[in-house]
This record gives sequence, C-alpha cells and structure tokens, in this order.
Amino acid sequence: MKQLRRQCEARLAALNIPEGLTVTELCAHIGKQRGRAIQLVSTKMEASNPCGIWVAAADTDFVFYDAETSKPHQEHIIVHELGHMICGHRGNGELDDDTARLFFPDLDPDLVRSYLKRTSYANDQELEAELMASAILEKIDRESRRRETPALEPGSVIARLASSLAEPPETGSRYRPPPAE
Repeated sequence: MKQLRRQCEARLAALNIPEGLTVTELCAHIGKQRGRAIQLVSTKMEASNPCGIWVAAADTDFVFYDAETSKPHQEHIIVHELGHMICGHRGNGELDDDTARLFFPDLDPDLVRSYLKRTSYANDQELEAELMASAILEKIDRESRRRETPALEPGSVIARLASSLAEPPETGSRYRPPPAE
C-alpha cells in the first residue's frame, strides 16, 4: 500500500496541477496533457449502476457521473475516473446489460462491451484510482483552503470569542455570569 501511495504521489507531482483549479479545470488540464478532450456527462444512475464510468472514445474521454448525488460526491467520482486515466488502467469489458443500455440505449450490450473493454477494473486498479483521486482532491482542497481562508490576527480571534461569550443569555436562562473581578 505504501508503494502504491508513493507511485500516486509521483504521478501527482508529474501532473503539475496549478493552484486553485476546479474539477472542470482539472479535467481540461489533464486532457491537455494527455492530448485528448475530457467530456463530463451528468446522468441519472440507478442504484445497481456504478456511480461513474470512463469511456475512452477515439479522441475524447467521456466521464459519466451520477447527476443525483451531492456536488462533493460528484467531484470525487469524476476525479476517481481521472485516476484510472492517469494510472493507465484498462478495464476487462465486464459491463452488465443495464449499465450498457443506460449509456448506449440504442446499441446491443454485447457490442458496447466489446468496444469499451475499459468499464470494469480489477480491485487493485480500483484501489490505485481511489488513492490517486484522494491525493488529487487533497491537493486541490489544501490549495483552495490556503486561498479562501484569510489569516486572522490572533488578537481579533480572541476579541471575537470574548465578545460572543460576553453577550447576555436569552431571557429565562439559568445562566448567571461570573462576578466581575
């Protein structure tokens, strides 16, 4: 596991992800590095379907993700699928008929499976993609927090705490302020 984490960290460093990217901008950045467009497709996923799927077409990578989950979960799904791309994973073509029909309703599921060959991953590939996604999201989150959270002066924090604690309680409360010193 430690070796896998180190490999993911090395891949992450090689991506040269600029600070402050959104997940959409991250897709554009990785797509540019790979020389392939990455198209995000929001769709309703049934409980029996995967939360996300990567479909590599001739010159575009499509990432389908669940439209009915929270935004943080959607971002995690998308970045997990990017993890498969970054790690060079190839699926084994195991795709159930319902999932094949969800994405390609007019095509025979056997034809879809034979074309994709990238839709189901071995457990070790899932673990690697998950570690890659976690590393990317940690980097993005860390950098966005650094930008978005202004540094507060220690005195202002203490003053705000003291002010909020000094306000009188609601009427009828049993709270009694301590005697003044």
